Amino acid sequence: MVQFKSLPFEILDTIYSYSDEETQNNLRISYRVFLKMPSNILLNLKKITMINKNKETFPKVFKELKNLEFLDLSINSIKNIPSDIQFIENLEYLSLAKNSFEKLPPEFGKLKNLKTLYLNKNKLISLPKEFGNLEKLERLNLEGNQLTSLPDSIGNLKNLEFINLRHNKFKTFQTSLTYCTKLDRILFNDNELATLPSTLGNLKSLTILNLNNNNLQSLCPSIGELVNLQKLSIANNNLQILPKEISHLSNLTHLILNKNQIEVLPIEIGDLNVTDLDLNNNKIKEIPEEIGHMTNLKNLILSNNLIKELPNGLFLLSNLVGLDLQFNKIKSIPEGINQLTYLKRLNVYNNEIEYISMDIGELTNLCQLCLQHNKIKELPRSIGNLTNL
Repeated sequence: MVQFKSLPFEILDTIYSYSDEETQNNLRISYRVFLKMPSNILLNLKKITMINKNKETFPKVFKELKNLEFLDLSINSIKNIPSDIQFIENLEYLSLAKNSFEKLPPEFGKLKNLKTLYLNKNKLISLPKEFGNLEKLERLNLEGNQLTSLPDSIGNLKNLEFINLRHNKFKTFQTSLTYCTKLDRILFNDNELATLPSTLGNLKSLTILNLNNNNLQSLCPSIGELVNLQKLSIANNNLQILPKEISHLSNLTHLILNKNQIEVLPIEIGDLNVTDLDLNNNKIKEIPEEIGHMTNLKNLILSNNLIKELPNGLFLLSNLVGLDLQFNKIKSIPEGINQLTYLKRLNVYNNEIEYISMDIGELTNLCQLCLQHNKIKELPRSIGNLTNL
């Protein structure tokens, strides 16, 4: 097998001359094939992908490619981004993911046509204030760096729709980010966030907000102003209470709050239209009757809490498909459970159940029933009607 360290210009020019227009504008350079200096015929290239795990320097040649719109240099070992990058001024897509650089030059802010930027899994400790000049930016991935803050100029990114800040070292959710009012998705999980800004409500376009694995102890009331939010995930934090304003999230379908310290659910939670509610591993002692108002609910997880009894309101959840109550202190499955006519999965593993109502036999859609590790002495005969188990 022949391994090239470079290709002669004559070969590259021939490939270019005998290819169609799409191929002429797109060149995939991978492994050990590397363009040293472009000939004039290659200056019209619009797209380059170069994967070379041993490449440690940013190729100087790219500053000559004035028409380049797409550049993928991910999965390399680049340690420094030169100021020369400013000359690739027509770039719309740039991926520098999975390299080894710690900072970006101020000149990076001159890439004003950038719409998509991947900087994930590097060693970034900060971004230059000029970063806010990338006003056309729509997608930004900064996952897996060492960032503790963003420049205030980030608020200038008025076209930003998606930002991934996972696995960094942020302790605050900066106010400046809440001025990016077109944001549709924010992934801020696996950081050290302790508080949320009061201006969070500015993000009216937000549909997905992931705050898992942080240090949040409370939610600001302005979270109720995220009127288009569809999925809110705040698992594995230190939340003790939910603000009643959470009930204003009328478009919310998924609410994930497992692994917190919540003791009491506000009665306003019944005003939500969610289909999936996860409250696993909290300190909830009582399910409010108002939960019965959540008639769109399909999956309810209340395992690993301190619940002793099931309220009548729970049995009004006519669309419920999955109910997980394992590892609580429930003493009985009472009358009324037969109203959950669509229920397919019922898990009451490891409780203190002594009594099961005959009504359970009317749950004819039930496919899975977990009753082990309880204090049951006798099963009702009606359980034999559950032919789909």
